[in-house]
Amino acid sequence: KKFKGGVLIKGKISDAVNPHPLDFYFYDNNEAKQGAITNVRVVSSDSGNGSSIQVLCIGDSLTDDGRYIAKTAQRFANDSMSVEFVGTKGDGSLSNPHREGNSGWNTKAYVTQQTFNGRTNPFYNPSTGAFDFAYYCKNNGYNPDIVLLALGTNEITVSVIGVKR
Repeated sequence: KKFKGGVLIKGKISDAVNPHPLDFYFYDNNEAKQGAITNVRVVSSDSGNGSSIQVLCIGDSLTDDGRYIAKTAQRFANDSMSVEFVGTKGDGSLSNPHREGNSGWNTKAYVTQQTFNGRTNPFYNPSTGAFDFAYYCKNNGYNPDIVLLALGTNEITVSVIGVKR
């Protein structure tokens, strides 16, 4: 069967607590365009006992909406590891976790703009005139262990020099 386009993930994850190979490829008309091979480590359910982590989700409208973050927060609600979502948006509840999501924003807006679509960029350092993650963390009292970036959707609507659509 031909695979016309999209994402193909191959690999078998067992219950064994060990690394397992995972192949991840993007296909277009049955031709692999980009891919990566990595290992997924399965750990015991009590491996995070007593520990706590901060997670920062940065993205466009998919992150601004907060639904995927809320589902993730709900999955960790009764976990032995404390997972705190941080960000300047959201109220911190399980249904509206903190995050940094901005509808209509793309990578360029986060990296180069002080304001975009009527919102101040919390990562923009006016002293340096650029994106500054340390500045953001210091101003907000965050020290995230994990940063999830969900950007790229709005890049599709931006013209790329030398690329025809």
